[in-house]
Amino acid sequence: TVTVDGQDYTDTKEVVNPAAGHTYGKPSFLWNDEKTDATAKFTCTVCGESVQLTCDITSVDTAATCTEDGKKGVIATVEGPDGQTYTDESKAEVIPATGHAYSAVFTWNEDDYTATAVLTCANCTEEDEGHVVSDLKADVTYKTTKEATCTAAGEGVYTASVEYDGETYTDSATGTKTVEISAKGHKYADPEFIWNGTESAVAVFTCAEGDDEQRVDCVIRAETTEPTYAKDGATVYYAIAQFNDAEYIDTKTETIAKKTLAVPELGEAVNDNGGVTVTWSPVEHATAYQVYRKASGEKSWSKVGTPVTGTSFMDTTAVSGTTYVYTVGGVVEEDGATALGSYDENGVSVKYIAAPVVTKAANTAKGVTVTWNKVPGAAKYRVYYRSSGTQWTSYKEATGTSYTFGGGTSGKTYTYTVQAVNGSDMSSYDETGVSVVKLSIPTLVKAENTAKGVTVTWEDVPGATKYRVYYSSSGAKWGGKSYKETTGTSYTFTGGTSGKTYTYTVRAVNGSTLSYFDKAGVSVMKLSVPTVALKNTASGISVSWDEIGGAKGYYVYRKTGSGKYSKIATIKSGSTVSYTDTAVKSKNGTAYTYAVRAYNGQTMSYFAGKKMVRLTSNTISSVTNSAKGAMTVKWDQNSSATGYQVYYKTGSTVKTVTVKGNSSLSKTISGLTKGSTYTVYVRSYKTVSDVNYYSAWSSSKTVKISK
Repeated sequence: TVTVDGQDYTDTKEVVNPAAGHTYGKPSFLWNDEKTDATAKFTCTVCGESVQLTCDITSVDTAATCTEDGKKGVIATVEGPDGQTYTDESKAEVIPATGHAYSAVFTWNEDDYTATAVLTCANCTEEDEGHVVSDLKADVTYKTTKEATCTAAGEGVYTASVEYDGETYTDSATGTKTVEISAKGHKYADPEFIWNGTESAVAVFTCAEGDDEQRVDCVIRAETTEPTYAKDGATVYYAIAQFNDAEYIDTKTETIAKKTLAVPELGEAVNDNGGVTVTWSPVEHATAYQVYRKASGEKSWSKVGTPVTGTSFMDTTAVSGTTYVYTVGGVVEEDGATALGSYDENGVSVKYIAAPVVTKAANTAKGVTVTWNKVPGAAKYRVYYRSSGTQWTSYKEATGTSYTFGGGTSGKTYTYTVQAVNGSDMSSYDETGVSVVKLSIPTLVKAENTAKGVTVTWEDVPGATKYRVYYSSSGAKWGGKSYKETTGTSYTFTGGTSGKTYTYTVRAVNGSTLSYFDKAGVSVMKLSVPTVALKNTASGISVSWDEIGGAKGYYVYRKTGSGKYSKIATIKSGSTVSYTDTAVKSKNGTAYTYAVRAYNGQTMSYFAGKKMVRLTSNTISSVTNSAKGAMTVKWDQNSSATGYQVYYKTGSTVKTVTVKGNSSLSKTISGLTKGSTYTVYVRSYKTVSDVNYYSAWSSSKTVKISK
């Protein structure tokens, strides 16, 4: 095709391509159901024509070994039209290799507690490759299972294991070796050498387990050698101390003030209770060590503290929440000069998180609340607890600076400590912790008016040795000195103002430990016990009492003899303070006891009973001027009376005469004034247990003395 002046012009030419011939791909195999015959179908990829060829069938049964797969079944084989051989193994099941199943036997070298292992496969035979693997060097770990003390031996266990072909093997029988750890004896650190010039020296050995100190005079020798720590031509003096079958040497050089000390090998920097503790290995000839520090990101080191003689140091100036890098250089003092050794520039790092200080563990409304100081850098806190004598085994987490434990047994002592946490960084903690006796909140039973005041009662609290009973008037707050103490489960408050409402609550006490308390408390209006007065009247027994502050009314009770009280009247006014029992008007000679209780709603006062013998009134039958200056009074008999009284008066003169005997029914009174008129009354009395009870006075009669 060509385009000229916008017009397309086309021409065609036909070419004949020769036949390509058949091109066959891989065949598809067709099996009969019994898997005894199969044909292979080849299909031309060009024209689609297919041809089927009969296959040769071969049985296979090869067992799997530890390292080689096995096969079981039949295989079809055919030679294709293209002259190539094709195989179908789909009807032959592959049996996976079993793999080696090794068990290890270890042989120990007793000299240095190294071990070698022989692995033996349980799945293959001795002729199979890999059946036995010998001379494998074991990895040996050591763990002290019982610490040795200065005087008692300890115990340790070496455990051997070996890694082979991606698997780790050990054996409890041959793979462990238990050894005795000799008693430490006194562990003396490298001595402190005290020189006396170059002539003599004393090596001071201090036991690391105690305060034992041994002073050993040193043997001094001098030699001129190529200096290790001095300039050329230095004379080195050696102080040699023999101690516990070991030799200790210190050197002193006259011509050099500075030695080159080895760089201490750093151990670790860890959070401790009070700061960061750094450890390192001792350096020969170093008499002390200087610790250096820099905060993360700082370029220069700063000294921390003064040189120390041991191989550990606690940095108490570290700021919580800050990441520090620490390093250590050796220090030596010779001839009055201090030399500083080199140090590891990389140092060891730690993010310092201070150990929280537990400020208090106290019984609160919902349990025991533990509080502590806020630690800079802490994201949360772990609060550990234990009962007396147990290990720290459990903890709770909190993001604040307090946590309340709601469980626990009242009367049991619990100890608490706190650890600060930030991701994987953790502070140390106070191993002693803070202890408190768990004391449950006393359950208030009631507060009620009793004979001597208001009595408050509550349920016993396990672990309490005594109780504090707090009281307040309406609206007042708990606290201060407004409490009383008792060892029982009730207390009676004798004070207070009648008609005033008081609220009470209780705290259990054990030493200096207090329980929490019921904030609402239990309230009651103080109502005093009414004081009762009784007298016989013509219409019955008159009961009167003092007015009780706060009373809305009164209940009047009566009992006959030694019987039970029953309510005989309800007075609905707090200002009404008397009542006459007319029901006993005719009960001459009967003994009664009366009591009065003030009430205000459901609140009642206590009561105190008072006894009275009912005596009916007498009737005067006559009063006569029976003789000169005398009068004779006669009256009717009261069968229940012990005797009688005659009361007479004229003007301002008043006298009472007692007549003993129930049957004496008249009395002549002399010494009267002629011309005077006398008014006379009579009443009965009854004596019971040395107490006289009187009837009401009779109606009066008068007589004029004319003789």
